[in-house]
Amino acid sequence: MTVMALLIAGLLITGLLITKAAASAQDGPDKKVAAPYSKLAVAPLSVTLKAINLSKGQTPTSRQITLSNPGTETLHVTVHSPSAPFVISSGGGQVTIPAKAKSEVVVAFAPAVKGAYKSAVSITSDATKGKDSVNVTVKASATGATPVPPPTPTPTATPTPTSDARIFVYLANYATPDPDCSVSKDTNSISGYSANTITGVLTPIPGSPFTYTGCSPVNPVADPTGRFLYVPDLGNNPTYLNTIEAFTINPSSGALTPIPGAPFGNVPEASGLAMDPTGKLLYASNYSSNGIDDPGAVSVFTINPANGALTQTTAKGIPAGSTGIQTNAVAIDPVASFLYAANQGSDDVSAFSIDKTTGDLTALTGSPFAAAPGFASYVTVDPTGNFVYATNASGSGDGLITGWNLNSISGNLTPITGSPFASDDYPYGLAVHPKLPVLYVANEGSATGAVSAYKINETTGALSEIAGSPFDAGLQTNDVAIDATGKFLFASNAVDGSVSAFTIDQTTGALTAVAGSPFTDGYYLNPIGVAVVNTIAP
Repeated sequence: MTVMALLIAGLLITGLLITKAAASAQDGPDKKVAAPYSKLAVAPLSVTLKAINLSKGQTPTSRQITLSNPGTETLHVTVHSPSAPFVISSGGGQVTIPAKAKSEVVVAFAPAVKGAYKSAVSITSDATKGKDSVNVTVKASATGATPVPPPTPTPTATPTPTSDARIFVYLANYATPDPDCSVSKDTNSISGYSANTITGVLTPIPGSPFTYTGCSPVNPVADPTGRFLYVPDLGNNPTYLNTIEAFTINPSSGALTPIPGAPFGNVPEASGLAMDPTGKLLYASNYSSNGIDDPGAVSVFTINPANGALTQTTAKGIPAGSTGIQTNAVAIDPVASFLYAANQGSDDVSAFSIDKTTGDLTALTGSPFAAAPGFASYVTVDPTGNFVYATNASGSGDGLITGWNLNSISGNLTPITGSPFASDDYPYGLAVHPKLPVLYVANEGSATGAVSAYKINETTGALSEIAGSPFDAGLQTNDVAIDATGKFLFASNAVDGSVSAFTIDQTTGALTAVAGSPFTDGYYLNPIGVAVVNTIAP
């Protein structure tokens, strides 16, 4: 090969190497590779809700939409309401979804007239690569004659967090129980505390404890507006029992004043109360219907909205069922369609439909529904209206929690898969968080007193105890109550006459004791039952 040929070949090879090196440099560490980013995932994209027959007075149906963030950055999502008669019952408005997390939206169908309906739930997010926008189609139909619209329930108001917001906590002091009330009627009372709205620390309300005229007060309950407090009398002497004590609540100080005409009614061994969401009706469980351990009953009262006075609508109460013995507690579903009564002596729960005009109760077919053995003591309905839970406080050790699926149309109960669920020692009073799927249970038999917390599977209703549970409280913890904001939980402790206060983790539901908890007002009065009231000072 000539020198010229070798020179040309060398130049060609050099050019190829330079070209390849340039290409390699382009593909090297300086190349910009698209990083993972967050993009909203929505499922399903089309929802058909169950049809409603208006002539049968069927309650609204609902379906769930899942919002997922599979990416690595937090998404800020806005869920826009569909047109009527579809509504977003939970998960609407502004929603923040962390990376790799999910959020649930519940859309409900509540028609007033028959017809076929179609709308869309518009969902937008600030995805990293532009703004996502997804429309979920919602469809449903209604048949039958147009019913007379029922009264619209008034939800419990959550006060705006300002300096005027107040949180009051009340304990029913059972004192020293004695059969004829000859001693304890003079020492029974209602203790009241004011809670710091930031820390949850409790201080006694001036004038506390407040005079109680009955024999054995237990399990107080407040009306949804926070204006009135009602306390049943569990005594068994006709001279002092068979009544419901009633107080007005001072919205600024929390002080209690007896309502003129109180105590009210004729309620043998009243043990528990439940109020409908409108604040118009009050129901009382009768541990016995004639002062002895025979089939229990449920008594019904109307409430005067002006002054809180009660008028009993049933003279002797409605039997809790052919096998319902020792009716200890009652609970109402969120739309006041059904009432459930825990029968401690027969280990079951009675179920009734509620006449929304008169408040009258009608036993449901199949009622009462069997619970786990060991005293069905307390009952509650979760805020979604999908599940019912009852504590079974066996005296032989650890108890159980029975769970049911609630049929929103018929009110009937069917056992949740896996029910009954293992519980800590002697479970008693219970409550579901107003915003989180978490059930809290007071453990009366615990050696040191405790509150257990359980995550509720929002699809199945199954319970699983959360990390850190049970949480230490005072001695012989018998009841729990949560303030309307969902920030604090309070528990009554019988043996040391105190109330425990906790802050609630708004993600996990875990409890942290407030500084100084448990609190006492200096009186050893055996509190049984706690109520929390949120108000705005005028």
